[in-house]
Amino acid sequence: LYVDGFINTIGRVMRYYNSDFAPNNNLDTLQNYSKDFFGPGEVLIGGTIDEFRTVSNEKTSFDIMYGVSDRVNWKMVIPYYTIQQDRSWEWNSNDIAGYSEWYQYHTNAKAGLEQVLSDTSLQDPFLDKIQAVYDKLYTRESDYSVLWALENGSDPISSGIYGEGYDPYFVSDTAGITLGQLMDFYWPQSRTVKGIGDIIVGLNFRLFGNPSWKTNEPGLELYTGLDIKIPLGATLTKYTVSSSTFPNSPTQVKQLPLGDGVTVWRFYLNGAWKRIVDRRIFTIQWYFENGISSKESLYAPVNFLGTSFMHHDSTIILIGEKYLYRKGYQMRSEILANYELFPSILSTWAGLNVYWKNRDEFISENNKWNSWMSHHDGYDTQQISFYIKGGIKYHNMNPIKRIFPLLFELEIDGFAPIFIRNQYRLYGVRVIFTTYLQNW
Repeated sequence: LYVDGFINTIGRVMRYYNSDFAPNNNLDTLQNYSKDFFGPGEVLIGGTIDEFRTVSNEKTSFDIMYGVSDRVNWKMVIPYYTIQQDRSWEWNSNDIAGYSEWYQYHTNAKAGLEQVLSDTSLQDPFLDKIQAVYDKLYTRESDYSVLWALENGSDPISSGIYGEGYDPYFVSDTAGITLGQLMDFYWPQSRTVKGIGDIIVGLNFRLFGNPSWKTNEPGLELYTGLDIKIPLGATLTKYTVSSSTFPNSPTQVKQLPLGDGVTVWRFYLNGAWKRIVDRRIFTIQWYFENGISSKESLYAPVNFLGTSFMHHDSTIILIGEKYLYRKGYQMRSEILANYELFPSILSTWAGLNVYWKNRDEFISENNKWNSWMSHHDGYDTQQISFYIKGGIKYHNMNPIKRIFPLLFELEIDGFAPIFIRNQYRLYGVRVIFTTYLQNW
């Protein structure tokens, strides 16, 4: 590493200092920077972010059904969500082999140079070269400075990263940005969103059997249907930031998507088998669904994970302002057994739900980001789950047995996994209130 054009290297300067200048001026020798602490390979400075999320999801669904004929039903489902997400995180840094020895070496070397340069009794042009060595290694302005590693210890990412190129807050090169500040900038500790989600419109066809909405006679029913999930739920908006927004984060990082942003066509086949047991209705229901997604253009989520860049400008250049997204193929099947405890008043049910989804597809300007968004260590958009489910339902529907004039059903149910992969939700309990407005 040269200190004055292409004439003197740091090693040559320090060798001359130790062999000639120091003995002639009764000075102690200094480090000559020839020692190798980390070997010829690159030194990776990093660690692992463990993130913990708590999500509260309240959904109100408006289901509209219209009997086109005795065999065909038209339906529309309009969901309204209130979602709150709270998060916390922990940083675990990787050990850097050789750092302790390196730190002690450079601490001593820096102190030795400072002692020589502060000695006013020394008057020699050679001191300009010693000053050049110091400036090269131990000042912030130098591209080869190791000052950041000395000041921030073996965990510089947590302690502070220097350079405007790493700082989304638009501060100068001399101000360090910590990992905590980056996390707070890109992931606020609490986010809340309300609004309409993706709307479902479809048709249901009765292939054979007595329709369940007309009779409770025992027998077999079989239905098929096709619906479209229309992406009307809000997705992330364009990432915009300027110095005028400081110290607030951009609008995008405060948002949570209310929809997938893609159209999904779903085909399903379902049915039921009924019989009377002790004057009570016993029903076995089954359901099979598969879904195929369109490919849509969405605004890119801007953050530093998966890109190796900590500044949003670099991330946008790497990925592009928008990317193409296709949701993975989905398959869901379910089988339930339902039994009336008290006819037309109280029933109980239990069943099994199986869900499979292939990996999502991402297409941006950067193949590495595409792969990282689809799957990486500890995360995968391919999902598999087997859930057991069960519940109890009160029916206030029978005109003779109901105790309130309003038609409604009140249900308490729960679910737990038998096997689950790449899904956050493990156990759940729900209280569901359903009311009906009918017109003929």
